Amino acid sequence: MNKAVTTAELFRQIRESEGSSYLNRAHQRSFSLNVFQMNALELIEAAHRVKDPDQGILLMMEKNREAGLQAHRELNRHVHNFVSSSLTLVEHTRVFMRKHYAHTKLLEAYEKQVIATFAKSPVAQFIQGLRNYMLHKGLPDSSMYMNFETNPGATDGSGTFETGVHYDTASLLDWKDWKPAARNYLELAGEHLDVHEFALEYLTLVNQFHEWLNVTLEMHHHSDLQELSQLQARLNDINPTNELISPTVPSDYLDIKPFFFTSVHSIELDQISLELMGMIQELHFEQTAQNFPSERPVISITDQDLIGPITFWGRR
Repeated sequence: MNKAVTTAELFRQIRESEGSSYLNRAHQRSFSLNVFQMNALELIEAAHRVKDPDQGILLMMEKNREAGLQAHRELNRHVHNFVSSSLTLVEHTRVFMRKHYAHTKLLEAYEKQVIATFAKSPVAQFIQGLRNYMLHKGLPDSSMYMNFETNPGATDGSGTFETGVHYDTASLLDWKDWKPAARNYLELAGEHLDVHEFALEYLTLVNQFHEWLNVTLEMHHHSDLQELSQLQARLNDINPTNELISPTVPSDYLDIKPFFFTSVHSIELDQISLELMGMIQELHFEQTAQNFPSERPVISITDQDLIGPITFWGRR
Protein backbone atom coordinates (compact mmCIF):
# COMPACT_ATOMS: atom_id res chain seq x y z
CA MET A 1 0.00 0.00 0.00
CA ASN A 2 1.54 3.33 -1.06
CA LYS A 3 1.74 6.52 0.98
CA ALA A 4 -1.21 8.21 -0.75
CA VAL A 5 -3.61 5.37 -0.02
CA THR A 6 -2.37 5.13 3.58
CA THR A 7 -3.04 8.84 4.05
CA ALA A 8 -6.51 8.50 2.59
CA GLU A 9 -7.20 5.49 4.79
CA LEU A 10 -6.22 7.47 7.88
CA PHE A 11 -8.50 10.30 6.79
CA ARG A 12 -11.33 7.77 6.55
CA GLN A 13 -10.57 6.29 9.97
CA ILE A 14 -10.49 9.76 11.53
CA ARG A 15 -13.74 10.72 9.89
CA GLU A 16 -15.51 7.52 10.98
CA SER A 17 -14.02 7.32 14.48
CA GLU A 18 -16.12 7.53 17.62
CA GLY A 19 -14.06 10.51 18.73
CA SER A 20 -14.95 12.50 15.60
CA SER A 21 -18.59 11.52 15.94
CA TYR A 22 -18.63 12.78 19.52
CA LEU A 23 -16.95 16.09 18.59
CA ASN A 24 -19.45 16.61 15.79
CA ARG A 25 -22.33 16.01 18.21
CA ALA A 26 -20.77 18.37 20.75
CA HIS A 27 -20.47 21.03 18.07
CA GLN A 28 -24.11 20.57 17.12
CA ARG A 29 -25.21 20.80 20.77
CA SER A 30 -23.32 24.06 21.18
CA PHE A 31 -25.75 25.88 18.86
CA SER A 32 -28.73 25.61 21.23
CA LEU A 33 -26.55 26.64 24.17
CA ASN A 34 -25.25 29.62 22.21
CA VAL A 35 -28.78 30.77 21.32
CA PHE A 36 -29.70 30.83 25.01
CA GLN A 37 -26.45 32.45 26.15
CA MET A 38 -26.63 35.26 23.59
CA ASN A 39 -30.27 35.98 24.43
CA ALA A 40 -29.32 36.05 28.10
CA LEU A 41 -26.41 38.43 27.51
CA GLU A 42 -28.55 40.72 25.36
CA LEU A 43 -31.18 40.85 28.12
CA ILE A 44 -28.59 41.55 30.81
CA GLU A 45 -26.99 44.27 28.69
CA ALA A 46 -30.37 45.93 28.02
CA ALA A 47 -31.30 45.70 31.71
CA HIS A 48 -27.91 47.05 32.76
CA ARG A 49 -28.35 50.05 30.48
CA VAL A 50 -31.54 51.03 32.29
CA LYS A 51 -30.04 50.08 35.66
CA ASP A 52 -27.17 52.54 35.14
CA PRO A 53 -28.46 55.75 36.80
CA ASP A 54 -26.70 57.94 34.25
CA GLN A 55 -28.69 56.22 31.49
CA GLY A 56 -31.83 55.36 33.44
CA ILE A 57 -32.53 58.91 34.64
CA LEU A 58 -32.17 60.30 31.14
CA LEU A 59 -34.44 57.59 29.71
CA MET A 60 -37.18 58.54 32.19
CA MET A 61 -37.09 62.26 31.36
CA GLU A 62 -40.06 63.62 29.44
CA LYS A 63 -37.86 64.96 26.65
CA ASN A 64 -36.61 61.40 26.05
CA ARG A 65 -40.04 59.80 26.41
CA GLU A 66 -39.95 57.88 23.12
CA ALA A 67 -36.45 56.54 23.83
CA GLY A 68 -37.53 55.46 27.31
CA LEU A 69 -40.64 53.72 25.99
CA GLN A 70 -38.61 51.90 23.36
CA ALA A 71 -35.99 50.84 25.93
CA HIS A 72 -38.82 49.43 28.06
CA ARG A 73 -40.36 47.62 25.07
CA GLU A 74 -37.00 46.22 24.05
CA LEU A 75 -36.39 44.89 27.55
CA ASN A 76 -39.65 42.96 27.41
CA ARG A 77 -38.67 41.58 24.01
CA HIS A 78 -35.37 40.38 25.42
CA VAL A 79 -37.14 38.73 28.39
CA HIS A 80 -39.43 36.91 25.95
CA ASN A 81 -36.47 35.63 23.91
CA PHE A 82 -34.59 34.73 27.09
CA VAL A 83 -37.30 32.53 28.61
CA SER A 84 -38.21 30.97 25.25
CA SER A 85 -34.63 29.99 24.46
CA SER A 86 -34.16 28.67 28.00
CA LEU A 87 -36.91 26.08 27.46
CA THR A 88 -35.61 25.34 23.95
CA LEU A 89 -32.22 24.53 25.45
CA VAL A 90 -33.82 22.26 28.07
CA GLU A 91 -35.71 20.26 25.41
CA HIS A 92 -32.83 20.07 22.94
CA THR A 93 -30.43 18.85 25.64
CA ARG A 94 -32.91 16.24 26.86
CA VAL A 95 -33.47 14.93 23.32
CA PHE A 96 -29.72 14.92 22.66
CA MET A 97 -28.96 12.84 25.74
CA ARG A 98 -31.79 10.35 25.23
CA LYS A 99 -30.96 9.90 21.56
CA HIS A 100 -27.22 9.28 21.92
CA TYR A 101 -26.87 7.86 25.45
CA ALA A 102 -30.02 5.82 26.04
CA HIS A 103 -29.62 2.93 28.54
CA THR A 104 -26.25 4.20 29.79
CA LYS A 105 -25.09 5.27 33.23
CA LEU A 106 -24.25 8.62 31.68
CA LEU A 107 -27.93 9.27 30.99
CA GLU A 108 -28.78 8.32 34.57
CA ALA A 109 -26.14 10.74 35.87
CA TYR A 110 -27.47 13.49 33.60
CA GLU A 111 -31.06 13.05 34.77
CA LYS A 112 -30.00 13.12 38.43
CA GLN A 113 -27.99 16.29 37.84
CA VAL A 114 -30.96 17.93 36.10
CA ILE A 115 -33.15 17.26 39.14
CA ALA A 116 -30.48 18.47 41.56
CA THR A 117 -29.78 21.65 39.54
CA PHE A 118 -33.13 22.74 38.16
CA ALA A 119 -36.01 20.87 39.80
CA LYS A 120 -35.05 22.19 43.23
CA SER A 121 -33.97 25.65 42.10
CA PRO A 122 -36.48 28.46 42.78
CA VAL A 123 -35.10 30.69 40.02
CA ALA A 124 -35.13 27.82 37.48
CA GLN A 125 -38.73 26.98 38.35
CA PHE A 126 -39.61 30.68 38.05
CA ILE A 127 -38.03 30.97 34.58
CA GLN A 128 -39.88 27.87 33.37
CA GLY A 129 -43.12 29.22 34.84
CA LEU A 130 -42.51 32.67 33.34
CA ARG A 131 -42.24 31.11 29.90
CA ASN A 132 -45.66 29.49 30.34
CA TYR A 133 -47.06 32.71 31.82
CA MET A 134 -45.94 34.74 28.79
CA LEU A 135 -47.17 32.08 26.38
CA HIS A 136 -50.65 31.63 27.85
CA LYS A 137 -51.36 34.86 29.75
CA GLY A 138 -49.28 37.66 28.24
CA LEU A 139 -46.41 39.95 29.17
CA PRO A 140 -46.02 40.53 32.92
CA ASP A 141 -46.77 43.98 34.35
CA SER A 142 -43.45 45.80 34.46
CA SER A 143 -42.33 49.35 35.08
CA MET A 144 -39.25 51.52 34.89
CA TYR A 145 -38.41 52.88 38.32
CA MET A 146 -36.18 55.48 39.92
CA ASN A 147 -35.42 55.58 43.67
CA PHE A 148 -33.30 58.00 45.66
CA GLU A 149 -31.88 57.15 49.07
CA THR A 150 -30.16 59.75 51.20
CA ASN A 151 -26.72 58.76 52.41
CA PRO A 152 -26.77 57.78 56.11
CA GLY A 153 -25.79 60.73 58.25
CA ALA A 154 -25.64 63.11 55.29
CA THR A 155 -26.59 66.72 56.03
CA ASP A 156 -26.17 68.06 52.51
CA GLY A 157 -28.97 66.03 50.94
CA SER A 158 -26.58 63.78 49.05
CA GLY A 159 -27.65 60.26 48.26
CA THR A 160 -27.75 57.46 45.72
CA PHE A 161 -30.03 57.06 42.71
CA GLU A 162 -31.24 53.60 41.71
CA THR A 163 -32.96 52.92 38.40
CA GLY A 164 -34.07 49.84 36.50
CA VAL A 165 -37.04 47.79 35.32
CA HIS A 166 -38.90 45.45 37.64
CA TYR A 167 -41.96 43.20 37.66
CA ASP A 168 -44.93 43.66 39.96
CA THR A 169 -44.97 40.43 41.97
CA ALA A 170 -48.57 40.83 43.18
CA SER A 171 -49.96 40.61 39.64
CA LEU A 172 -47.69 37.65 38.85
CA LEU A 173 -48.84 35.82 41.98
CA ASP A 174 -52.46 36.12 40.83
CA TRP A 175 -51.66 33.39 38.29
CA LYS A 176 -52.60 30.00 39.70
CA ASP A 177 -50.20 27.82 37.69
CA TRP A 178 -46.92 28.63 39.42
CA LYS A 179 -45.13 25.62 40.87
CA PRO A 180 -44.45 25.86 44.64
CA ALA A 181 -40.74 26.70 44.22
CA ALA A 182 -41.51 29.45 41.69
CA ARG A 183 -44.27 30.92 43.86
CA ASN A 184 -41.90 30.91 46.82
CA TYR A 185 -39.29 32.71 44.69
CA LEU A 186 -41.80 35.46 43.87
CA GLU A 187 -42.97 35.79 47.47
CA LEU A 188 -39.40 36.15 48.75
CA ALA A 189 -38.69 38.83 46.13
CA GLY A 190 -40.99 41.27 47.89
CA GLU A 191 -43.10 43.86 46.12
CA HIS A 192 -41.01 43.89 42.95
CA LEU A 193 -38.73 41.50 41.06
CA ASP A 194 -35.69 42.97 39.30
CA VAL A 195 -35.22 41.76 35.71
CA HIS A 196 -31.43 42.09 35.79
CA GLU A 197 -31.12 39.95 38.92
CA PHE A 198 -33.15 36.91 37.85
CA ALA A 199 -31.57 36.90 34.36
CA LEU A 200 -28.03 36.89 35.77
CA GLU A 201 -28.90 34.29 38.42
CA TYR A 202 -30.41 31.85 35.92
CA LEU A 203 -27.62 32.34 33.34
CA THR A 204 -25.06 31.46 36.02
CA LEU A 205 -27.01 28.31 36.91
CA VAL A 206 -27.26 27.15 33.29
CA ASN A 207 -23.59 27.80 32.58
CA GLN A 208 -22.56 25.78 35.63
CA PHE A 209 -24.76 22.87 34.56
CA HIS A 210 -23.43 22.77 31.01
CA GLU A 211 -19.84 23.02 32.21
CA TRP A 212 -20.55 19.92 34.29
CA LEU A 213 -22.15 18.21 31.29
CA ASN A 214 -19.22 19.04 29.00
CA VAL A 215 -16.71 17.59 31.46
CA THR A 216 -18.87 14.50 32.05
CA LEU A 217 -19.25 13.85 28.31
CA GLU A 218 -15.52 14.23 27.71
CA MET A 219 -14.79 11.76 30.51
CA HIS A 220 -17.29 9.32 29.01
CA HIS A 221 -15.56 9.62 25.61
CA HIS A 222 -12.02 9.70 27.01
CA SER A 223 -10.87 6.55 25.19
CA ASP A 224 -12.57 7.68 21.95
CA LEU A 225 -10.77 11.01 22.08
CA GLN A 226 -7.46 9.28 22.82
CA GLU A 227 -7.92 7.04 19.77
CA LEU A 228 -8.73 10.09 17.64
CA SER A 229 -5.62 11.86 18.90
CA GLN A 230 -3.48 8.84 18.00
CA LEU A 231 -4.94 8.68 14.49
CA GLN A 232 -4.26 12.37 13.98
CA ALA A 233 -0.68 11.90 15.21
CA ARG A 234 -0.15 9.04 12.74
CA LEU A 235 -1.56 11.17 9.94
CA ASN A 236 0.77 14.00 10.87
CA ASP A 237 3.78 11.61 10.84
CA ILE A 238 2.90 10.36 7.37
CA ASN A 239 1.82 13.68 5.93
CA PRO A 240 3.41 16.41 8.10
CA THR A 241 3.07 19.14 5.48
CA ASN A 242 -0.59 18.32 4.78
CA GLU A 243 0.31 17.78 1.15
CA LEU A 244 -2.46 16.94 -1.26
CA ILE A 245 -3.26 13.27 -1.68
CA SER A 246 -2.27 11.67 -4.96
CA PRO A 247 -4.95 11.64 -7.71
CA THR A 248 -4.61 7.83 -7.78
CA VAL A 249 -6.59 7.61 -4.52
CA PRO A 250 -9.98 5.99 -5.19
CA SER A 251 -12.75 8.53 -5.69
CA ASP A 252 -14.80 7.23 -2.74
CA TYR A 253 -12.15 8.59 -0.37
CA LEU A 254 -12.16 12.15 -1.70
CA ASP A 255 -15.30 13.30 -3.45
CA ILE A 256 -14.56 17.03 -3.22
CA LYS A 257 -13.78 18.60 -6.59
CA PRO A 258 -12.14 21.99 -7.08
CA PHE A 259 -14.56 24.82 -7.85
CA PHE A 260 -13.92 27.81 -10.09
CA PHE A 261 -15.91 30.47 -11.96
CA THR A 262 -16.04 30.40 -15.75
CA SER A 263 -16.27 33.58 -17.80
CA VAL A 264 -19.97 32.84 -18.37
CA HIS A 265 -20.52 32.63 -14.59
CA SER A 266 -18.72 35.94 -14.09
CA ILE A 267 -20.92 37.71 -16.64
CA GLU A 268 -24.08 36.31 -15.08
CA LEU A 269 -22.96 37.35 -11.58
CA ASP A 270 -22.14 40.87 -12.80
CA GLN A 271 -25.60 41.18 -14.32
CA ILE A 272 -27.30 39.93 -11.14
CA SER A 273 -25.20 42.33 -9.05
CA LEU A 274 -26.24 45.31 -11.20
CA GLU A 275 -29.90 44.36 -10.88
CA LEU A 276 -29.60 44.09 -7.09
CA MET A 277 -27.79 47.43 -6.89
CA GLY A 278 -30.66 49.02 -8.82
CA MET A 279 -33.09 47.90 -6.11
CA ILE A 280 -31.19 49.62 -3.29
CA GLN A 281 -32.81 52.81 -2.03
CA GLU A 282 -31.37 55.40 0.29
CA LEU A 283 -33.35 55.73 3.52
CA HIS A 284 -33.30 58.64 5.95
CA PHE A 285 -34.43 58.15 9.54
CA GLU A 286 -35.54 61.04 11.70
CA GLN A 287 -34.31 61.22 15.28
CA THR A 288 -36.71 62.25 18.03
CA ALA A 289 -34.07 62.97 20.69
CA GLN A 290 -30.45 64.05 20.56
CA ASN A 291 -29.16 61.60 23.19
CA PHE A 292 -31.43 58.64 22.42
CA PRO A 293 -32.34 58.30 18.73
CA SER A 294 -35.44 56.18 18.25
CA GLU A 295 -34.88 52.70 16.83
CA ARG A 296 -38.32 52.78 15.18
CA PRO A 297 -38.36 53.87 11.50
CA VAL A 298 -40.23 57.09 10.70
CA ILE A 299 -42.51 56.62 7.69
CA SER A 300 -43.68 59.69 5.78
CA ILE A 301 -47.30 59.57 4.58
CA THR A 302 -48.45 61.70 1.63
CA ASP A 303 -51.89 62.38 0.18
CA GLN A 304 -51.20 59.60 -2.35
CA ASP A 305 -51.17 57.05 0.49
CA LEU A 306 -54.54 58.05 1.95
CA ILE A 307 -57.89 56.46 1.17
CA GLY A 308 -60.97 58.67 1.34
CA PRO A 309 -61.33 62.43 1.81
CA ILE A 310 -58.74 64.35 3.84
CA THR A 311 -60.18 65.83 7.04
CA PHE A 312 -57.29 68.16 7.78
CA TRP A 313 -53.53 68.54 7.42
CA GLY A 314 -51.32 69.36 10.36
CA ARG A 315 -47.77 69.08 11.61
CA ARG A 316 -46.94 66.03 13.74
